[in-house]
Amino acid sequence: MVADEVAPRAAARVINIGHALDARWLKDIDALAQREPHGPKNVVFMGQLAITYNDWEGFHRTASSHPHLSFTFIGPFDPGFPEPFFHTLRALPNVHFTGLKSKDELVPIVREADILLFGFRSGTRAKERANPHKVLEYLSTGNVIVGSYTMEYADRQDLFLMAEEGGDLNETFDGALREFDRLNAPEERARRIAYARARTMDALISRIEEELSR
Repeated sequence: MVADEVAPRAAARVINIGHALDARWLKDIDALAQREPHGPKNVVFMGQLAITYNDWEGFHRTASSHPHLSFTFIGPFDPGFPEPFFHTLRALPNVHFTGLKSKDELVPIVREADILLFGFRSGTRAKERANPHKVLEYLSTGNVIVGSYTMEYADRQDLFLMAEEGGDLNETFDGALREFDRLNAPEERARRIAYARARTMDALISRIEEELSR
């Protein structure tokens, strides 16, 4: 992470503030902790899809291993993207790429998901993807999350199921399916939502002001 690289070289104290949650994810957020019990059917990824550091092999292995689940990938993509597993993933019958969505369209789709997914090639790109912004947005929904190793959340693995650095995304996904009822319980959903709510723009500005006053 940037803060970890800067801190040893800085004369002053270095504080890692992190991302702020867009206010559009806060609307009606209190109602999201409660959800009717049900088995998982719909898996959603949102983000950039024309990038090489996505774990395309992991996405393909996960989607192809679970043909009974629907996988939706939301975000801009290039049909000619030169990544073989991108094309094999798109060809799967249970996979749908929507293209870019506006924030107003995106929020309800992500909230309706049963499992939220992200994956980067953490074995080689862990520092570059140390704190993807989508994680905070995912957490605001309360939904079950499966992701690749993420440095910023290494000590908060109570928030989502995280693969080991360079680990198998599909294996982690299988763990989420086995534990889905527990992970989707109201108290677990509320834990994720509370973490995201504490990171609104106003909350982070207050923290910055507090740090500057010391």
